[in-house]
Amino acid sequence: MTYLILANLSLGLFFGIYVFVLKRLTFFQWNRIYLLSAIAISFAIPLLQFVDLSHHKDVYQPLAIIDFVEMESVTVTNVAGSSNSWLVMDWIRFVYTAGAGLMLLWLGIRLYRVFNAFGGNATEGRSFSFFNRVFIPDETKHSDVIVAHEQVHIKQGHSYDILFVEVVRALNWFNPIFYFYLKELKFQHECIADKVCSEDKVEYAELLVAKAMGISHNVLMHEFSNQSFLKQRIMMLFKNKSKKENRIKYLLILPMILIVSGVALAFNNSIKNVIDAQMQQLENIDISVSSRQKNHVRPEPEKGRGAFMRWFIQNYEVPGAIDPADKDPFMSVRFNVSQTGKLSDFQLAEGKQFGKPFFDEAVRLLLQSKWKPAEEDGKTVDSKGWIDFKFDAAGKIIENHTRVDVSPEPKGGLNEWKKYIGKSYHFPQEFADQKGSGEVVISFTVGKNGEIKDLKTLKEPVTGAGKKMHDVILKFGAWKPGILDGQAVEYRYQLPLKLSSPDGDGVITVGQLTSSRIKEL
Repeated sequence: MTYLILANLSLGLFFGIYVFVLKRLTFFQWNRIYLLSAIAISFAIPLLQFVDLSHHKDVYQPLAIIDFVEMESVTVTNVAGSSNSWLVMDWIRFVYTAGAGLMLLWLGIRLYRVFNAFGGNATEGRSFSFFNRVFIPDETKHSDVIVAHEQVHIKQGHSYDILFVEVVRALNWFNPIFYFYLKELKFQHECIADKVCSEDKVEYAELLVAKAMGISHNVLMHEFSNQSFLKQRIMMLFKNKSKKENRIKYLLILPMILIVSGVALAFNNSIKNVIDAQMQQLENIDISVSSRQKNHVRPEPEKGRGAFMRWFIQNYEVPGAIDPADKDPFMSVRFNVSQTGKLSDFQLAEGKQFGKPFFDEAVRLLLQSKWKPAEEDGKTVDSKGWIDFKFDAAGKIIENHTRVDVSPEPKGGLNEWKKYIGKSYHFPQEFADQKGSGEVVISFTVGKNGEIKDLKTLKEPVTGAGKKMHDVILKFGAWKPGILDGQAVEYRYQLPLKLSSPDGDGVITVGQLTSSRIKEL
């Protein structure tokens, strides 16, 4: 309903410009084009409220990972337990649909009568045209002038103009402005034909008056003498031509287009969502900046990390032999460091191939060490600590080992890849119809040459949803491969994709991509 209200209000504004500014001008053809264009613009621009513009947020929000698919027509079903009684909007829709149907039926009946009039007695004493047909009674005087007049209507397709407005009027039957709109459009048609055929203006005006006596009017047909605006036609016939510079007044249509476009966009929900997201992002940025401005000191061993690692290497008792086939005998341990410097919650982040004894030996030494807690703005806080080390072929820890671990990366970066996924994935229509929500989880491997392989669907709410994601990922192409200490390595990725359709419109949320390096043993 918002669309119809905006369209009809827009038409009213355009018609107001015509009545108060353009109607007095003798640019009849320009006025005709203006009136027809005003209808097209009034009913086209409000469609902007339905256009999904959320994808443009990528320009302003480079880290956005939510995208909307194109809206499709979805049948709305009652929610379980809801009342079957009609709401006010249901009655409004019913009344509108019934009114539009009756008006279209009435238009069809009138069209039938007009076509039927070309062969009956109803045409006696009347000269008129409709589409490419003209009727001139045999007894009509000055028939050559009348024929020329009606031929102008036919050549310029004036009947198509009238039928176009009649159809739009039927669909907007509640707007009384269309009665006046039709009248003014037909007036411009007559002025166009009068201008072409009136070589002798006085004689032509007398003919108009003579033919107008006792003649009825049918808005669908172009009658030579239409008494409803006979006086105006004669006045325009003798009126001096408008100056060419007055054509600039037609540019008034441009600010009107901008106004109507702005109002339509104000009702666009996708833009509202983007604005809300932008505001939320600004709040998050403020919080993030505020956090980064804090003076943060990471937890460290009391005597420094260099001295600690030398002590750790000297005292670490290797529990067993290192597998010579292990190309990356690396261990990483993570733990909590409390405000008092106490270590707890030890976790083996990498190096599971060694087994529990290697991990327990690292924990034994860590519990013997003393650590300084992390600080923020001079205050001690709980935080995370870590140690990383690598064994050589002889089973000894390599001193001062610097690990070079470069993760795979898609072309353009990971954020651009996420945006691509959100835009390219086609929401399952049957899932949107059900207004359901669920999650697609897939896994894939980035090979040593960056190729995508081993795609698997770990979870999907409807059959085929995972396969669609496979196709999107493969279509993107290869990544830059992962590098570990100068050697190409494979990585395994897992990607969740949340699907929801609260209003029957599919919403896709690209989740956090997780990865793990595939070790070669």
